[in-house]
Order: sequence, then C-alpha cells, then structure tokens
Amino acid sequence: MRRRELYRTVKSVELAFGSQRQTWFNGIFGGFYFNGLTVAASDSIVTAQAPCRFDFTGAVDGRAFSGLLAKSRVEEPVRAAIDDGKMVVTMGSAEWRMPLIDNTIEMPEPSGIEIEVGDMTVEALRACAVTLGVDPTHAWRMGVTLDPSPGRLDFYSDSEHVATRASVARDVPGELEPVILPPRFVQAILQAESRDLLLTLHIAAERVWAVFANGLIVSQARDSDADPARFAGVFEMAGIDGAADRLPIPPDLAIRLDRLRRSVRANRDGTERIIVALVDGDDGPELTIEPADREPRCGSLLDAMPADETHEPSSVKTYAGPLLRALQGIDQMTIIPDHCVALRGSNVVRLVVISTVKPEQPERRERPSDKLARFLFDLFADGQPRDATEVLAEIGEAEFGVSSQTIANTRRRCGIVSKKQGSRWVWSVEDQDQPLEKAG
Repeated sequence: MRRRELYRTVKSVELAFGSQRQTWFNGIFGGFYFNGLTVAASDSIVTAQAPCRFDFTGAVDGRAFSGLLAKSRVEEPVRAAIDDGKMVVTMGSAEWRMPLIDNTIEMPEPSGIEIEVGDMTVEALRACAVTLGVDPTHAWRMGVTLDPSPGRLDFYSDSEHVATRASVARDVPGELEPVILPPRFVQAILQAESRDLLLTLHIAAERVWAVFANGLIVSQARDSDADPARFAGVFEMAGIDGAADRLPIPPDLAIRLDRLRRSVRANRDGTERIIVALVDGDDGPELTIEPADREPRCGSLLDAMPADETHEPSSVKTYAGPLLRALQGIDQMTIIPDHCVALRGSNVVRLVVISTVKPEQPERRERPSDKLARFLFDLFADGQPRDATEVLAEIGEAEFGVSSQTIANTRRRCGIVSKKQGSRWVWSVEDQDQPLEKAG
C-alpha cells in the first residue's frame, strides 16, 4: 500500500481518538489496529474502522504512526513486519521501528434499523450540533435526540441556553423508537462527513453506527433513554408554530454582537455583561444591544418555560454569546414575550432562553483597565480616527496607572486598531462606518 493512500486511510479513523493526548494509556485510547483488511481506532467511546489493504496484523501507537507517514515524502509502497516484538516499517531505503501495543479492536457489524441519510438529514445533524447537549446530570439532554413520526424525523438538542429542533421529511422503515445519538458520535460523523459521504445510520438496542461511501464505519454504544416529549413540550409551550410575527434578522446583528463581546471584559466568573434586549417599539418589536446593570443569569431553557401562565408583551433579554451561536443558518426571528426568542431557518427552529437577574451584588471595585476601557469608548464614540500620540498623552494625563502592555490589550479589547499613516500612527475603530458601542 502506497504511503499517501495509507496515510489518508489512517487519518480517516483517527477521529476516534477524540481529544485524548499522547500519554501512558495510548495502548488503550490511541492505537491503530491492522488485520490485513481493515484499520480500526478507538478511544473507548467512539470506534472507527476503514478498509485498509495493508499487509500487517497488530496494533501500534496511532499518532506516532500517522506522524511518521506525514513526515515522509516517499511514494513507494510501505511495508511492515514484526521483529523482536516491534513493528518494522520500511519506506524506500529508510527503516523505522515502533513498539507494538497489546490491543485488539473489534467493530461490531452494523445491525438494527437502517436509515438512509440524505443531505437534509446531515444538515439537521449539523444544525443540532450548534447546540449539542452535553449535560451529564440529565442524560436525556445529551447528544441529539432523534424522534421519528410518520413521514418525518425531528432532531432535538439543547445546550442549556439554546434548544434546536430540525425537521426532515423522511419515511423510516421498521418500528424505530426515539433514540439519543451520543455527542461524541455526532461530532465524529460530522467530522468524517466533511471528507466522505454519509450513506446510512443504523440504530440497534445498545449501539449506533454511521456508514460512509468509502467504507468508513463510525460506531458508539448508547445507553441513555430518549425523552423527546420534553423537547416537543417546550416548543409547543412557546407557541412558535402558530406565531405570525416573524422579523428578518438584522444583517449587522452578528457583527454587532461579536464586536461587543470582544469589547467588554467578562466578569471574573466568565459571565458576559452584555445582553440583548428585544422590546416593543413604536413600529413593532425592536432589537437593541445594551450593557447589563447587574450580572445577568440565564436559567435552563427546558426548566424556564412556564406551562400555564400568560404574560403581557414586554421584553426579552438574553446573553449575547448564545444568541450569536444560535444565529447560524437562521434568517427570521419571532419574539415570544417574557419567554424566549424563536429563530427560524430552513427546517430549523431555535429557542434562546430569556435571562433573569440575580439580586443586587455588592459593588465590585473597578479595575484601572475597566476605567481605561470606558475612557476609550467615550473617546472613540464618534468613530473618528485619532493620532496615537495624542491619545496616549490623554491617557497619561488621566493617570489610570496602567502599563503600556495593558493599554495595548485594552485597545484591542475595545475593537480599536493601530495603523501607520505616513510617518505617524493612528488609532481607529475597526469598522469606521459605525461608532463604537458604549459598554457601560
């Protein structure tokens, strides 16, 4: 088998290593197992196997072996043999020795109910991966929940602050019950799908498989009970299917959210201080971005939706971060007053939870860098560029007591860039078409 072909093959199963680093347990979590017909890899959670006509039987350190193939430029066939308990790899005139690993990986044959996968199914999985559930305290919220119904598949996921529902018109053979596709399994098949065509999913009582066009198979055991009724109930309570007020997503919304997230330093516990407010304006609902006077705290979406209460229209507030992530593949929104924001795309609906506010906290002493950030917001509020020497002089006169490195870091955090114009340096807002948003 030639080096380049062998390298592509082992890289296709390397996705089963997950994020495990090279350590003493590589023999369990980081090995390639060859049997002359296939190569397999596993990190004890996900297992991947691909056809591989490499004349060798045994297991070796996976990352070390793929690294060896990557560094070589030999195009001749790669040969391997076992000598004195080691794998002897020959490429051209060069020879390497690698320790063998006492490890055998067996991929169970795909079984159970087979689902043919089309582009819409892959897109549904990709949409749910944006809010992939990883909550170990609620097993039914981990991964992607697949809920079959006559002529339709619904996919649900929940990342605490955002829930996604993606629907696909598809007939499912057999008596398929609701099932949870584990998070690592979903991530692995989407990673593989970027290079190969996903053909089928196989759902059995204790395991799931994904089969690809080039023969790659990805599999993982499953043991969590699906509860799609919880998800369906949330979307039903929100009343989004009957909601008529659908607003187009402002084209600059993602840019504004990202600018503010980079411009405002997070609190020490990592909670963003910028929130998004949707309020009733004179001409209908309006979206504004504003600083939080107090620390916002988003609860769980699936626990926050009241079932039997009605609210007068007021406003909806949420974190900027979850909303920014939830905007992927979305072109419309609906405001569910005092509940959530419903974001809509092609066959995709996402709900973003409202925020609540903690009781008043003792005022925290403002740091010099925070004062400097507020000073720069005021100085560049009109969006006009300024001579760097003059700005630094004004900072010195204000006596913030910060170092030159802190000034540079705060400038970047506020979205202000430094550029040379002729013989002088000029500071300006990155997007000079809009003034800098004030952050408090």
